[in-house]
Amino acid sequence: MNILEFKCLLEGANGSSNYRDSEFNETYYIKYDAVANDPNEAIRHCGFLVGSEHPNNVWFSLSNIDADAISGQEWIISLTYSTDQTNDNQSDVDFKTDVRHGKWTYQKVVTKDKETSEPIVNSAGEQFDTPIVEEVACPIISVTRRRTAPEMQFIELIGSINSSAFQLVGIDIPKYCAQLSDYSIERGQDQDGNAFYIQTFEFKLNFTKSVVTGDIIGFKAEVANVGFRVSKGADKYANITYEGQPITAPAFLNETGTSGTSTPNYKQFVINNLYNFKSLNLPTRYPNY
Repeated sequence: MNILEFKCLLEGANGSSNYRDSEFNETYYIKYDAVANDPNEAIRHCGFLVGSEHPNNVWFSLSNIDADAISGQEWIISLTYSTDQTNDNQSDVDFKTDVRHGKWTYQKVVTKDKETSEPIVNSAGEQFDTPIVEEVACPIISVTRRRTAPEMQFIELIGSINSSAFQLVGIDIPKYCAQLSDYSIERGQDQDGNAFYIQTFEFKLNFTKSVVTGDIIGFKAEVANVGFRVSKGADKYANITYEGQPITAPAFLNETGTSGTSTPNYKQFVINNLYNFKSLNLPTRYPNY
């Protein structure tokens, strides 16, 4: 079902404010190219989504959509925008966006002293047989909201990382630093029998810095440029030897891979699918009242 005619009737009218939040209302006339059988169908195709930011004022998010029929094809869509995006008070009747915090951990080998930047080696200048491993703790942010449709397509994004910097519930997240680790859906029904869906987005955050530049690279992989062989061109290789014997541990290579080098260097790779998480229209501030 497509929109044939779209017109704003009242923009930012009927505003109100109290000690908790502020809100205002807008009204639109929409004519579809087919008959909408009920208000839910008209709302699903109107182009507005509960939870999305107001296009001219990011402090307000869309909290409610109502539809009144003029005819089967013509509808009046009434929107309520509010500054109250998040609320942890479980006694409230209306469902508000909920935010929860947690952590996840992973391990990585540490090659430099983080205070002196000196290599972590023994007194002979060699690496230890058992590398020193750091356990890194990182945040998890879960955002739960209610929608009129399940939006099953978001399941395909699990494992993806952010393709650009964005803000999520008050956290500035650089490029590559957020991974959608889970997306779950629960179906509910209101007192009028209308179905709704509770969506939960779980993001793992990672603010790892580059060994070389110190820039935040997050989930982008940075690996030592090492190997046992050097390139001789035309898909030909030669083993790296030391005192006439093949080396038993990988050695650093130069940028072209044609010889060994004593200068440590690293290569970066994007190993996750990329997605612009801004398009999910999740809350940008916390708390938001």
